[in-house]
Amino acid sequence: SFSASFTRNTRDDIAEPTRGTLVAMDGTLAARAVGSQVGFVRAMVQAFSYRSVPLVGGSVVATGVRLGLGSLFSQTTSAGPTGRDLPASERFFAGGDNTVRGFAQDRLGAAGVLDRNGVSNGGNALLVFNGELRFPLATLPWLSTRLGGAVFVDVGNVFARVGDIDLGELRTGMGFGIRARSPVGPLRIDLGWKLTRRRFDNGKKEPGFSPYISIGQAF
Repeated sequence: SFSASFTRNTRDDIAEPTRGTLVAMDGTLAARAVGSQVGFVRAMVQAFSYRSVPLVGGSVVATGVRLGLGSLFSQTTSAGPTGRDLPASERFFAGGDNTVRGFAQDRLGAAGVLDRNGVSNGGNALLVFNGELRFPLATLPWLSTRLGGAVFVDVGNVFARVGDIDLGELRTGMGFGIRARSPVGPLRIDLGWKLTRRRFDNGKKEPGFSPYISIGQAF
C-alpha cells in the first residue's frame, strides 16, 4: 500500500491549546497490482480550532470535525466476488472519550455496523463533530495544580458504506468534565449522556451515560 499525510499545526500548546488550529489529512491506497491481497482507498480528514474567550479569562472554545471515507475496489477471486467492507484494520470506529462521549468505546454505529449485541464491526465511513467549552475553576496551591471544567457536545456516527452517510442518523452525546493540570498533561474526568437511547437487536437498551478517566484533552 501507499500512504501520504499532511498536517498543519498552529496551536500555541500541544497539550492544552488556547488558540490556533490543527488540520490533518491521511490517505492510503492499496492495490493487488503491487502485492496487496485486497484493493482499497481510505482517507481521513480532521480539523480542530481553538479560540480564547476574552470576556471570561482562561476560557477556551474548542471545536472539531472528523471525516473518514473508504471503499474497497470491485474485484473477484477464485472464491467469487469479494465483499464491500474495508479490511477490519482499516475500518472506522467511534464512541468513547476521544470521539463521541456518552457512548462506550467503539460502540457507536448506524444500521449494518453494530451486531445484535451492540458491538461495532466498523464501517467504511465516519463523521464526527465536537464542541467544548473549557474554563478555569480553582487553583489548589497545596497540590501545585489548577482545576478546570468543561461542558461539551459531541455528534457523529459510523456508517457501513460511504453512500449510507445520513445526517439524520447522527447520534448526540453531551455532558461535563473536570480537568487537573499535571506534569504529563491534563488529567481528565468526563461524564457523557446520550441524547436518545436505542435498543439493541438482543432486546437490551443502551446505557444512559458513560464515565471516562484519561490523560489529555479529548481533542
